Amino acid sequence: SAMAEGFRWLTPPAPAAIALLRTPALAALCDRPLPAPGRARFAHLCSVDGAVIDEVVVTRLDHDALEIACHGGPGIRAAVESALRG
Repeated sequence: SAMAEGFRWLTPPAPAAIALLRTPALAALCDRPLPAPGRARFAHLCSVDGAVIDEVVVTRLDHDALEIACHGGPGIRAAVESALRG
């Protein structure tokens, strides 16, 4: 499970249009400021070198947690996991 790295997928790994994951509130991964708790916004999810991985919807669940909706193909999921692992 990816819980040890601080994030976990909420949707199964089968290819899908959208995949959801829960992660700690990591502002550095997005190209825009994180939304306020209870709010959502579009942002680009970026790798540690600043490359855009995907356009996502970031929902701030509370002060410490985000839900990210990204594209659900296996390549995007792998890139998202790589970015979250740093």
